[in-house]
Amino acid sequence: MNINTSIAYAALQASAPAAPIPPPGAPPGAPPDAPPDAPHKPPRATLQQKIAVLNYHNHSQRKCQQTTVNHFKRLNSFAITKSTLNRWVLHEDELRHDYRNLTLNNSKSYKTRPKLREPIVNRCLEILYEQSCLEQRPLTEKQLSSKWAEFYRLVHANTADDDENDGADVAQRSNGWIHHFKKRNSVKRDLIRRYYGEVVGRGDDGIDTEIQRLRLCGSTYNREDIYELDEVSFRSDIGWKTGGAAATASATLTISLLFNSLGHSESPLITENLSSESFYRYLMDLDSRLDHKIVIFLDGLRSHMVPRDKFQNIELIYYSPGQRFRRPVDFGIKRAFKLMVRTDYFQKIRQAMIVNKLTDSVETENREELLRSIMKANREMKSESAMSFVRRCFRKSGLIEGGEEGDDQSFDVLLRQQEEQVRLIFVGFERKGLLNERFLHADIDNVISPLEEEVENVHLSDEDIVKAVQDSSDKMVMNSTSDGTDSTVESVKLVNEFLSQRKGGEFTDLTGEYYRWLGERT
Repeated sequence: MNINTSIAYAALQASAPAAPIPPPGAPPGAPPDAPPDAPHKPPRATLQQKIAVLNYHNHSQRKCQQTTVNHFKRLNSFAITKSTLNRWVLHEDELRHDYRNLTLNNSKSYKTRPKLREPIVNRCLEILYEQSCLEQRPLTEKQLSSKWAEFYRLVHANTADDDENDGADVAQRSNGWIHHFKKRNSVKRDLIRRYYGEVVGRGDDGIDTEIQRLRLCGSTYNREDIYELDEVSFRSDIGWKTGGAAATASATLTISLLFNSLGHSESPLITENLSSESFYRYLMDLDSRLDHKIVIFLDGLRSHMVPRDKFQNIELIYYSPGQRFRRPVDFGIKRAFKLMVRTDYFQKIRQAMIVNKLTDSVETENREELLRSIMKANREMKSESAMSFVRRCFRKSGLIEGGEEGDDQSFDVLLRQQEEQVRLIFVGFERKGLLNERFLHADIDNVISPLEEEVENVHLSDEDIVKAVQDSSDKMVMNSTSDGTDSTVESVKLVNEFLSQRKGGEFTDLTGEYYRWLGERT
């Protein structure tokens, strides 16, 4: 090898990458250490995870963004930095608005608000598919395709561009759309299958067997951690007035009441149209605020079908369907709440008649006044006498064994006084000729709890589904052009904020105090 060749060879050796070095103590010829794995990069946060972060941040005492970021970084479930959290906080209303429009089927997957072709038609088909699964007659693929076209025609029946929107060509779907639709709706379908497999499969073994099963489910919990949840609804105009218009869905408020066996009540869920999505978000918010486990007994209402394995501190136990077992709420809790709301609400109507000297023209449909009456009743149910009443209802049901004796009876006296007030108010309405035939000499229970206010599963026709979805869509559009918040939810937030700060007597005029507090707040 000449000198030039040696120099060139040496230069190539120097420029070549160094050979990997075997680990110390390794036998000759052993392979070198593999390069370390690249650090795991967490995925982007979904809308559901963003809301969970905001809930955690809002409920923390310090409200420190860096503390919130550090907490979720330790979990390492999704990517988060202080700048991203700051952006979420600034756009919280918009994020919550988008999250409210997700369903349980896609709340875990979407990182932003989904954009679907014909979203109203798609939502109608989702509701129909869920209903068919709950009624144990799931739609076939052929039926899904046919129903999509029918919903399309119903949705676009009254549009201005009938010629453009009418036609089977627009309603045609690709060959794979049914597969993707069923995949998107697999969450609720699996929830329903699980419910029927566990709950409906029990059969009718008698009331005593049911009570023993429920007691066994609650045996590992303290009494203060055993809850029952049930719904009541109110229509601001129940059709008692002569010539009164029939109540509409828009005038209905549904309240989910949650009491434990010691009589304590959690803040209720108040909605216009109770859905499994709103119910799930309510429980998720409660779950995030708990630092220990609780059990909640509830019935098989369609809206109660939620992913139970997503809760860290809440266990849901469903009552067996078809049982005649009387639950704690059946011993007077729901009736007491409705009586207090009705008494306050009818007193406001009577006062309006006196002040305005009106009869037939008096306005009886007022959702805001109804909401304030609900607020007042919720406060009264937190009194010591009301809590004693709730404890007695739990004990009478057999769900709780033993318990205190000699309960305070003052709440029962209050309820009897309120019944008399409602009777007197209706006597006055009758003398003025304002009551229709249905409510003339009506039983007090029919006045307090009209049949049309029962919260139960109902079969929806195609037209009902379209109307419900379009009404919801109209509200969504209206809210998105304002501040992105729901008016009912915002009103309840103010009410809950007022009640959390309110201290003092049990049965005072909270309505006047609320208005004064609201004026000072603004």
